Amino acid sequence: MSACADLADGNLAFSVHTWSSSPSEEVLRLGAIAGNVVDAARETYVSIVVTRASGANVNDPVSLAGVTLPFQWSRAVAVEDEVSGETTYEPRPKEEFVFACWGGQILPKGSSSSSNEGRNDVSCEEISLTMDDVGPRVTFGANVVLLPGEFLVGGYSNFLFSFKHVESKKIESLMTLRAPVCDVEAMNTLSSSVAVVSPNMIFGWNPNVGLDLNACPSLVDVTFTTVKPRRLTTVDASSSLVSGVLGQRTCLTLDLTDLVLEIDLIEEGEDVSTTATSITCEGLAIATPPEMLDMREQITNFSCEDARFEVSLDGSKLRVLLNENVKLCPGCFIVGGNDNVWARYETTTTTTTTETTTETVPSSPALSPSSSSSLYCEGDAELAPPIRACNAEENANYNGEDITEGVFLASSADACCVACQENPNCNVWTYCTDEAGGCGLNEYVSSYSQCTLKVLDQAIISASVDTEIPGSRGEDVTYTSGILLDKIVEPIARDTSDVKFPPCNAEINANYIGDVIANVTVDLAVNAGACCAACLANADCELWVFCDSEGGCDEYH
Repeated sequence: MSACADLADGNLAFSVHTWSSSPSEEVLRLGAIAGNVVDAARETYVSIVVTRASGANVNDPVSLAGVTLPFQWSRAVAVEDEVSGETTYEPRPKEEFVFACWGGQILPKGSSSSSNEGRNDVSCEEISLTMDDVGPRVTFGANVVLLPGEFLVGGYSNFLFSFKHVESKKIESLMTLRAPVCDVEAMNTLSSSVAVVSPNMIFGWNPNVGLDLNACPSLVDVTFTTVKPRRLTTVDASSSLVSGVLGQRTCLTLDLTDLVLEIDLIEEGEDVSTTATSITCEGLAIATPPEMLDMREQITNFSCEDARFEVSLDGSKLRVLLNENVKLCPGCFIVGGNDNVWARYETTTTTTTTETTTETVPSSPALSPSSSSSLYCEGDAELAPPIRACNAEENANYNGEDITEGVFLASSADACCVACQENPNCNVWTYCTDEAGGCGLNEYVSSYSQCTLKVLDQAIISASVDTEIPGSRGEDVTYTSGILLDKIVEPIARDTSDVKFPPCNAEINANYIGDVIANVTVDLAVNAGACCAACLANADCELWVFCDSEGGCDEYH
């Protein structure tokens, strides 16, 4: 196929959303944090869905070869005046910005058109990421082809790529999508050298990774949606579609029981009377990021039977209610069936609007989830999710029994607090604030931003309400600590910090060769993550091997 022929013929449709993470509120945060996203970010993430447009020939493949999505962005970086302390934003050279590739995937998996298991993932070698004088550009390679019914989405939490300043300085978050173009030359500069992101590289070791947590009611705001109607026509008795993505932005498994997705069938300000007469679910699946291969079976055991569709009495809203125990693995998200269509509904309308379609590239995509849909917990449409106060105290290191193993790095003190909120055994948290020297480890371990989860006897907490929580305080104490006063913890602390991602670079079923410098079987028999931590803490250690056989390994048990 000639490059960009399908783009020129209008055979492709795009849905693009950008997400910004502020210094105090990470997009990939560990849970609900009070506060609003500001106009400054540390990193900007781009989510994408590419489908075959309704005009494409149903029997022909559609190619993305050379198709380029260019963005307009200021390249402005925060600069603080040393005298006045005021912050301004100044454009910086494009060379000062770095990309991270999150990969992509072609769905639906298991369809007759994609029997080849290897072609479902779109590797970063098929994606070109560049920054020009106007803004970021993403170009697809020659092998990215959509067969009938297929569509392309991003990797982890539907992110295709992200970018930030090389020194992680604050950047302006506003970014506008321009009209797609053809850039054949960019196909020769595919991003094989761009780092492939694993989510745990951001947070280090996640002590809550093994926990299943409920979105309702306290974590409802870590879910997001871009689901909305796709009007193919607006004549009377017409047929309309619902499509998009429903996902979650955590490193946890999130239970979506009682979650309600509400979709506006009428655009804001539209003078129209619409009644939906019938709804048919076209298909539902759970998309898993490339690094979660062991969870791919979730795509096939989640379907239309796990959700029900309802229309409001006035016909203006469509609600999707998920059955009990629908869970999203870390970075997983819900998509539709063929062409990412969730449902088809028939409508009777009295509008006089001329025929339109929403299958076009938006000139100014939303910087947050689509305003045409919302998420809430069943029975609590107007109720804001409860937020348990962090009760943070600077220059304080609270006492308590550690329940985390190894080095757990959090993006902020808020994220550390949220990790404690989510862990059923935690009611005390401490966060290292020493950017220069860290908090007591060695030169090989960056312990700045280390988050430690602890548990303290409730009687001690109750006795300290009118005084101080036990611990050390003072200007030289480089910690921020907090306590969850009203939380009742589970009596037995359990460790869930088994690590399978960088910086440990773990390889399963492998025994590396090296000179043994330490055997820590007596003091450390917890998990592979703790073994890695011991190596990180030892300046002489370059390799680590953990025996996970209950019967022991050679002479070691």
